[in-house]
Amino acid sequence: MAAACMAAVPTLVQRHISLNSASRSPHVHLGEARTVAAPPGGAWLVARLQQAVEAGFKVATGSSETLRPWGLLLLQRLVVLFDGVPDPDYDGHCLLEQYQVQHALVPWTGLFGCCHALKGD
Repeated sequence: MAAACMAAVPTLVQRHISLNSASRSPHVHLGEARTVAAPPGGAWLVARLQQAVEAGFKVATGSSETLRPWGLLLLQRLVVLFDGVPDPDYDGHCLLEQYQVQHALVPWTGLFGCCHALKGD
């Protein structure tokens, strides 16, 4: 249940952005998140991106075969949500570039057999 909830966060953030017609949401753009106060009792997703990628990687490469697809789904959704988002600290670079090694290692953990759970998403 917890892994499914984690995997749903990027989709919920995307819906929030779509509903508010925000082109530069503080949930996704680090520069905006630094200038806008976080919602009460929460934080912008971009401020927790490191933890989200780590959690997705750990679940996707963990020993529980039933949880692996959820970790992979979380990583996939983070990549889609943050695709092309620039890193304000490094001109000409995307925010997700620093996590590409973790994403590249996931297929080498034997996930080829469990990716069927992602069909239709």
